[in-house]
Amino acid sequence: MHSAVQRQPKLISIYQQFFDGKLPKDAESDQKRFFTDLFCLDWLPSHRLWFATQFDQFESTRIEKDLQPIITLFFTMSLEFYQKSSFDDPRKLNALHTMVLLSKTVISKLKISTNITQALCGNGHSDKTISDLVAAIDNTLKYPEANSATIHRTLHLTILFVCGVNQGAIGAFFQRRDLFNSLIRIISSPPTTGFTFEATLLIGVLSNYHKAQAQNLNRYLRRVRDFVETDVMKKIILITSTAMEKCISEYHTRLPAKSISNSIMSILPFSNNHDDSNISKEVYGDLPANVTAILLPFFEFINANSIFSGLLCEVLIYSQPPGEPNAPVTLLSALSYIFTHASANKRAQAYASLGLYTVSALVEADECAEVLLKPTSSNSSGKSAPSSVPQSPKSQPLQSNGTNTPLTPNSAAPVIDNRRIDICRQRKPQLPVPKAYRPMMESVLDCCTIYLRFNIPKPAEKEEFNIENSLIAVHIINRALWHIQRLQASLQYHWYELWSTLSNTLELLIKNWKSISASSFKETLLNDIAFTLVSAIRLGHSYLPNASSYHYLLLPVVRMTTLTQGNITTLPASQALGALQATHTNLKNTLPPAALRSDPLAVRTFLSQSTNEVLNRMERDVPCESIGEEPAKTIQKFDSNLADSLKVGLQVVCNDSISIVPI
Repeated sequence: MHSAVQRQPKLISIYQQFFDGKLPKDAESDQKRFFTDLFCLDWLPSHRLWFATQFDQFESTRIEKDLQPIITLFFTMSLEFYQKSSFDDPRKLNALHTMVLLSKTVISKLKISTNITQALCGNGHSDKTISDLVAAIDNTLKYPEANSATIHRTLHLTILFVCGVNQGAIGAFFQRRDLFNSLIRIISSPPTTGFTFEATLLIGVLSNYHKAQAQNLNRYLRRVRDFVETDVMKKIILITSTAMEKCISEYHTRLPAKSISNSIMSILPFSNNHDDSNISKEVYGDLPANVTAILLPFFEFINANSIFSGLLCEVLIYSQPPGEPNAPVTLLSALSYIFTHASANKRAQAYASLGLYTVSALVEADECAEVLLKPTSSNSSGKSAPSSVPQSPKSQPLQSNGTNTPLTPNSAAPVIDNRRIDICRQRKPQLPVPKAYRPMMESVLDCCTIYLRFNIPKPAEKEEFNIENSLIAVHIINRALWHIQRLQASLQYHWYELWSTLSNTLELLIKNWKSISASSFKETLLNDIAFTLVSAIRLGHSYLPNASSYHYLLLPVVRMTTLTQGNITTLPASQALGALQATHTNLKNTLPPAALRSDPLAVRTFLSQSTNEVLNRMERDVPCESIGEEPAKTIQKFDSNLADSLKVGLQVVCNDSISIVPI
């Protein structure tokens, strides 16, 4: 009786010597023959996992010094076989797997473009090697008869190099060759449409290469602006919707454990105001899911391409095929969760920034804004819409045969199904439960209110005040109110939540002006909040639906404690802030103390003749320019800082894109 000897796979034994910095003996005599035989060995999933686990244990210094010669040899030989092997030759895919495995660890460990190219390409030949790599990628992606496994793995390799170095020198090589058509072909072709997510991500990241310095020189950004293929746009909209549904689902599954004391507190009338920011950080700290990276290309398309934004409105207005997610609905739902928990960490705050810019672009597209203000209905046949709170939405992935791609809307009846919008209620104070079938612009206002409410830090954390994101939220509110006033839309909205949130944000800004971190947007935020409130006071009578709604606008302004002359003189000069302070002071001096309550008698007191006289006098005697005029668009107002401000978001998207690449 004898024990069986377990033989180690040949691939494993070869790479064990690789990690020692050595080549097998047969490779020393004939390297060409050795690599020809090596790439005939298939990379099984278990082999790839073993290699990645072993390689990740090495320190960056050892990769750069001890292992650099052998890494360069294996990478350049892999590239040669990837370039020259036919698509039906198994060595092409195995060489491709080898490049992905080597690149994933080297890029994550070394991070800097020059160090990465030196480790993978060696000294003196890095430019030619990277040029050959990009050419090989392009030739593979644009080849219509390439097998889907090779296309998918090539997309993974491209993501590693484009996202791993972000704005580094390697990115310039991808600007020299135009991969845009190849990526679009992948999205549009039925055999590869299942890779729409990766292809769309690449378009978004490549469009942002050195965007701040040379927007007009970025060929991908120009191609996005000029793109006209609506069938491809629909697939991008669909994959974004699917990703947003997964994002929402992840938040739904993270319910904090409730203790007995928490359960009792939750039923008490004052429990809606307790601080739950620590729970948000503990339970939701690793969210949103990495598929949220799709927000970057979605923003680029809606911001740069009017056909894309028009198609998004078409998705809103017309009925969708059964089972297909509605992009604006899932987008606003997901953003309400991202904004609620954005204070958990800098990564979540970066995605909140991307989300705010996306909503801003949506609201600033006039064709979308008008649709967002349309009354909603259940559906064209009169059937009731689904519940407003979906139960753990599950998205169906795009299939490689293209059967799950969106169809062209064919119904002419407006069927904006807003009941499916799932406004996050995971933190307190919660917004009121929204009414069914309300215009979607109300959900836009909810999202901005949520961001300001849960991301204005406590006094001890003033340095964490994200001025820029807060400014974009205020700018969206101002733009939305302008559309509401312009189109004379009467919204039955919970206005008090909006006005009180703006007033509270302004109060915190004034109280802690000197201690809040310096920002080029700090003064603009102060002025824009004041302007939004003054504008609403002077024009609100034209769109607020009733007297009670107008009372809820004036009440938070009168209750503010920081609008004193002493405080105002210590702040930068602001015409809007001066007008708001004058309105506050005159109303407070005119109204009796009973007016500060929230009962019906206080409402009548507020809306007395004396109040009207004060407001009329303020409007006549206290100037505030630009009231009623169209606000500058975010891109126009912050154009010089926009690309720079998105750099953090771009880095987060790149990191998450790399994490999506499988071993």
